[in-house]
Amino acid sequence: AARIKFEGTADDALNRIESRIDLHLSLLRSTQALFDARNGDITRGEFKAFLTALDIDDNFAGLRGIGFL
Repeated sequence: AARIKFEGTADDALNRIESRIDLHLSLLRSTQALFDARNGDITRGEFKAFLTALDIDDNFAGLRGIGFL
């Protein structure tokens, strides 16, 4: 019984980790699409507006940052 409980807990943790990674990958893909659509011609203000529209703080928990170089 303990093993079954452990495996269930481990599977749940794995699913949560995979979901978080998939979410963050979607942010990277969206950012790439933004730059591709504009042929890389994005201003800092436009990039900030893009991130604001995505509501990074609420929708990407745990994300430490995404920057514009």
